[in-house]
Amino acid sequence: MSNVPTSATIKVVVTGPVGSVIRTFVEALSDMSVSSSPSDALVRPGRSAPVPVDFGRARLSDDLTFHLFGTSEPAALESVWPIVEDGLLGAVVLVDTVEPDWLTSTRRRIRELETLGTSSWIVGAIAPSDVGAIRRDLGLEPTKVSVDTDPFEKGSCRATVLALLRASISMPTIVFGASG
Repeated sequence: MSNVPTSATIKVVVTGPVGSVIRTFVEALSDMSVSSSPSDALVRPGRSAPVPVDFGRARLSDDLTFHLFGTSEPAALESVWPIVEDGLLGAVVLVDTVEPDWLTSTRRRIRELETLGTSSWIVGAIAPSDVGAIRRDLGLEPTKVSVDTDPFEKGSCRATVLALLRASISMPTIVFGASG
C-alpha cells in the first residue's frame, strides 16, 4: 500500500466587506446547499443577529475538494480560524470597486488575513474594473497575474479558486478584475 494520499480537501476563506456578495460566491461554487452558522454568537454593531459564517463544499475533481468559509466580519473569521487554518490554501478577498470605501476595506481585509498568518490571497473584483488601477491603488507590483471573475457564475468562481491554488504555489498575491 502507498502512503500517497489519493484525495485532498483544501480550505479557502472568502471574505470582503459587508454586501460584497460573499455568500453568492460560496453558493455559486458549492456542490451543496450553503449553510450559515453563527460564529460564537458574534453580533454586528446595531444588530441583534449573530454574524454568520457561510460554509460550502466544492468538488473540483475526483481527488480535489474545497471547503469554503465565507464571512464579512473579521471577528467571525478570527473565531473560526483555529478550524480553518489547518489545511488552508488561502483567501479570496471580494471587492466591489463601485463602493466608495473599497480601497480602505480591501487593505483592511488583507492586513487582517496577514495578521492571522496567511500570505496566500487573491483580490476578486466584482464590478467592472481597471485591473491596472486596482494594482496601483493597492500598491501591488505590476507583475501580479490578472484574471476576470464573476461571483455569480460557477465556472468563474471555480477558475478563481484554481487561480488561488496556482498562486499559492508560485506567488503570494493575484488581483482579479471583472469583465464588463
